[in-house]
Amino acid sequence: MWLLGKIVISALAALGVALSCLEFLRRAKAKRSSYVCLCFREDLIDSGAPDMIIICRTDTDEEEIIKRIGKRDQRQIYLKYM
Repeated sequence: MWLLGKIVISALAALGVALSCLEFLRRAKAKRSSYVCLCFREDLIDSGAPDMIIICRTDTDEEEIIKRIGKRDQRQIYLKYM
């Protein structure tokens, strides 16, 4: 019985390590992927809603988006955090 308990605990620990590694890889891949989601809908623009919706994952993404958009852009832009 004691041996079975050790095996179960070892298996659970190995599973936890494997899941942690997979989560780390998922997050690393997500940071390399495109972080901007644009939504252009004519009915939203006509109703006075934002011209585009940008979804940011982090504050750094928001700062980068603001730099790229620039202050001269006349479009209404809504920044939202995921």
